[in-house]
Amino acid sequence: MLRAWFRAVAYMNQHPREAAAEMARRQRVTVEEFLKGLQGARVPDLDENRVLLGSGHIPGRLHEVAGRLGGFLVRRGLTKKTAPAADLIRPEFVGSL
Repeated sequence: MLRAWFRAVAYMNQHPREAAAEMARRQRVTVEEFLKGLQGARVPDLDENRVLLGSGHIPGRLHEVAGRLGGFLVRRGLTKKTAPAADLIRPEFVGSL
């Protein structure tokens, strides 16, 4: 399933208009509406996911983000404690591709 996802992301990056046309059709919106909905969004490709997730030995950038988010939730009283980022982020899934 992950291979299919990243093939779709690669196709979307290489052929944005054609990919948008297909996705717009499935969402029953115009291509322009679909593209407008994507403005400001970023869909990371496989290489960027590897950087974000890191590896079993070297944490990626998302580990820091998860830590900051956890701290924010605790400070705001939305949770009493947070799980360690290593328990939440599973880099081995993209690492096997």
